[in-house]
Amino acid sequence: MRSILAFSLIFSGAAVAQTPTAEQVLDKFVEASGGKAAMEKVTSVASKGTVDVTFAGVSAAAEFLTKAPDKSYWVFNVEGYGAVKQGFDGKVAWSDSPEGGLKELTGKQAEAAKRGAVFNAPLRWRELFTKAELKGKEKVGERETWAVVLTPANGAPTTQYFDVETGLMLKMTAPAVGDEGEYTAIMEFSDYRDVDGVKQPFGMKNTIPAGDLIIKLTDLKHNVAIEDAKFTKP
Repeated sequence: MRSILAFSLIFSGAAVAQTPTAEQVLDKFVEASGGKAAMEKVTSVASKGTVDVTFAGVSAAAEFLTKAPDKSYWVFNVEGYGAVKQGFDGKVAWSDSPEGGLKELTGKQAEAAKRGAVFNAPLRWRELFTKAELKGKEKVGERETWAVVLTPANGAPTTQYFDVETGLMLKMTAPAVGDEGEYTAIMEFSDYRDVDGVKQPFGMKNTIPAGDLIIKLTDLKHNVAIEDAKFTKP
């Protein structure tokens, strides 16, 4: 009886030891992505590819630019419609489209753009969130993941899902704001490739209330010289 009890306690302890903390899962993601030192060497990212807007039945050429510490810009060039753009220069968030025209984003839309522009966010999660909690294991497709809930000082939490085996992020659900109001955006990441010692996802799927946007990158470069004017409202 004692030997059975001892075995049970040892087995129980081993099972508990295998469950990481939220912080350990987040740290493993940094290591799986190439490590802090490699990530800190990157100060800008320029990528190109295509985006399939499934709910509109159109495809577009896409370009994404990000620059430390907090600048971002993207454009979708839709044939027969025109260019849809959004940028954040560290202070002002803006958008421009054939339908909506050029406008400065305010309120929660501006805050969402600001959060999305944080460069090297995996290294800076403590700046963005006040609490990280391990929700448990959940399946993303056929892969088993650790779900980590990240809560900011203000606003709704973000949940990130990390592959139990590889440590890479496979999915994220986050609060978002569009012209129609607030919603939860679902982002899925795939096709990770090594670029200068840092793993970057070349496949992304963004699910919004209207439908899916499927992004496939064809080119991604680090430390490209990007003029600050590129991020500024025209």
